[in-house]
Amino acid sequence: MTDPSLPPAPDATVVGLVGIGHHDTPLVLRERFARPIEAFLPTLVALTGSGGPKEAVIVATCNRTELYYRRAQDADGDPRRWLLRASGFEEDDPAGAALYRHEGPEAVRHLVRVTSGLDSMLLGEGQIFAQVKEAYTAANRAGLVGPQLHRLFQHAFLHARTIRRTTGLGTHAVSLAGLAARLPRRIFPSYGELTAIVIGGGETGHLVARYLREEGVGRLLLASRSFPRAQELARRHGGHALPLTELGPHLVLADVLVSATDAGRILITAQDLRAARSHQRRRPLLLIDLSIPRTIEPEAADLPDIFLYGLERVAAMAEDNEARRKDAALAAEMAVEEAVAAFTLNHKRLLAAPLIQDLRREAEETRRRTLRKAEQLLAAGRDPHEVLGYLADTLTARLLHGPTVRLREAGEHHDRALLEAAARLFALDGDGTETEEP
Repeated sequence: MTDPSLPPAPDATVVGLVGIGHHDTPLVLRERFARPIEAFLPTLVALTGSGGPKEAVIVATCNRTELYYRRAQDADGDPRRWLLRASGFEEDDPAGAALYRHEGPEAVRHLVRVTSGLDSMLLGEGQIFAQVKEAYTAANRAGLVGPQLHRLFQHAFLHARTIRRTTGLGTHAVSLAGLAARLPRRIFPSYGELTAIVIGGGETGHLVARYLREEGVGRLLLASRSFPRAQELARRHGGHALPLTELGPHLVLADVLVSATDAGRILITAQDLRAARSHQRRRPLLLIDLSIPRTIEPEAADLPDIFLYGLERVAAMAEDNEARRKDAALAAEMAVEEAVAAFTLNHKRLLAAPLIQDLRREAEETRRRTLRKAEQLLAAGRDPHEVLGYLADTLTARLLHGPTVRLREAGEHHDRALLEAAARLFALDGDGTETEEP
């Protein structure tokens, strides 16, 4: 039976998430949820004020849309409807069946894995950390973050940083696009002054352009057989679009050129490169050909100061890096479990916090009253030893009065659970709880 004098249980709410991601969901369905974070916030603000989540953070990237929430433990309905409404759907939209849901430790585990890059399409991807942090900041500005989600996200950020730093998870790129974007590090001291040309309007070209931007490349040119597609990529990545027919005159500008197109023929010959560089001072040019068939003539590798990486060479590097990253992922998964255990332990400790605060407050008030009386006795000229005795006896009696009354009542009502709990609480031997019942 619950003691009505106790404060409400601190765990009367539950932290969880609902979402849709890249693992088992086709792109055509994920696209239905795709929108800027700001588009979700007005509906979430309205929901928190009308029986919806108590707190909310929406994470929206190209590979996932997830709603993290704190809800009342006895709340009616399915939190999936909150994400559906925030996404502009009816609550009974069939897309709700594709949403996954985690609560409690599973929600903590999921967020730490997402934030550290373990749950990314590209294992160990670093961009997701910044995206989750931006999502948290946007929700916080909208007044949607309270103490529990604040604690959850700060815990995830702290452990994600540690995981990536100590396991090497973010060190070795695995995808061909990721490797292509990082290869310039081998030749150039920094990305800020580089001009990069990316040929190809498909997924690989998009990823290469994205990763080059994340690395900080100074100038980005996008070329494609479909000029509108090149324009779209340029708009998304902050670059300049080129028709493929105008590529030649721009070769003179390039420090890095990545070709990821299915043109089916050689687009750049050694002669093209020799002509483009004939009037330049000598400087390195990195060529990366990810196309099948090849689109950069192999003889280009024989020209001075040109470094050509073909698909087979890049794929071999990816295979080697994948093995290294899998080793790092094993260590990272262990670190995730440590993070979940730490959060769960801290949460359990917080369950006792209100009672501990009340106990300390009452003990402090008792100490203050008793000390004030002792000071009055001293001021009246009473013997200090007598006053010390009064202080010790009265303080002990007042502090033990409440527990003693409750223990007597427990004995009268044969409440063994309370008696045994008191024995553990006060580190007693428990002999008094073993008396046989009449």
